[in-house]
Amino acid sequence: MKITMLGYSGSGKTTLMHGMASTLAPGNADHDYALIPRLKNDDELASFNEEVDVLVDFMENTVEHAGYWPLGTNKTTVYPFAIEYLTNHKITNIEWVDFRGGLLSHIFKPAHRDEKELEALFFHLIESNVVVIVADAYHLTHFTRIDEIRHFSGAKIINLIMNRFDRIYPNRKLNILIVLTKADSVDSCWKEEDYKQLLDKGMEVFDPVVKLCRNNSNWNGGILPVSVIGEENVERKITPKTDSDSPMDIPFLAEDKIIGLPQPFNTEYVLYFCLGFSLLQMKNAAKESISDYQKTIEQVLQDAGTLNSIWSFLRGRPSAAEIARKSSEKKKRDEESLLKFESHIDTLMDYTRKRVRLFA
Repeated sequence: MKITMLGYSGSGKTTLMHGMASTLAPGNADHDYALIPRLKNDDELASFNEEVDVLVDFMENTVEHAGYWPLGTNKTTVYPFAIEYLTNHKITNIEWVDFRGGLLSHIFKPAHRDEKELEALFFHLIESNVVVIVADAYHLTHFTRIDEIRHFSGAKIINLIMNRFDRIYPNRKLNILIVLTKADSVDSCWKEEDYKQLLDKGMEVFDPVVKLCRNNSNWNGGILPVSVIGEENVERKITPKTDSDSPMDIPFLAEDKIIGLPQPFNTEYVLYFCLGFSLLQMKNAAKESISDYQKTIEQVLQDAGTLNSIWSFLRGRPSAAEIARKSSEKKKRDEESLLKFESHIDTLMDYTRKRVRLFA
């Protein structure tokens, strides 16, 4: 199972992932499901020391244990996790892809973008069960014009990417969760009625993605406010920039100081959405043969005019057919593993509906 996070630098992607794993750490009696960092290659049974080392390396970078914000991602990183139910009942492995935020701001600037990262983005999206779109809730409430909000939150680029992806690959089954991070930082009026006004604004900002989810029967979507720190545990200082190089840059500097023990809000529901909808989609989907999946990707590469220039460097590398075959075989293995836990669907969907506003 693969989950890909997209969001601008500073949107809180890495902090969200660490906060979710901390909330769902094994041994937490408040949650039936656990999200556990694992070895990148766990085909063989790891020693106790190896398992502990992996867990310590990950957890020491969480806010709760380190006392400061996790370091930002300066390169796209794939984090391997395992999902367990009621301790030691393994459901599946997850590849959690944390894309470097700078990739989005440079994607349409040929002089600055990294072609290898673009290749990785394309194939991660194809292989993903879920795309988690991450946006800073404060940016949605600070600016007044919708074009400003879309620009500074990264929504403009993400809306365009997902629109292109839908047009080129309309039959790919996908789940999209928009996560509004740092929800504790917005004014109280945005928090009333379970963050209704904030969620309304988020759906307006990402309206193209919302419409794609509603119009494409192969896509599901939802939106969720999240805080890794919780209310009254952060002091935020906003300083206007006076020496900005460009009006396109965010016109203020936000400094967040942790002043209390984190009390995460809604972080676990990110995983519930991802796992619940992935299981539901697999249950309802007709099985797709390897040859059909292979032909689909070959057709994507053949017909995607604008993408052909991006992926031209694939010459001399494994063929599209070989890439498609391996991707499809992995997809089949994931489905076979996950469908053993079909009985979890109702529970996970009940959890999801408690907090996530779905794009019905």
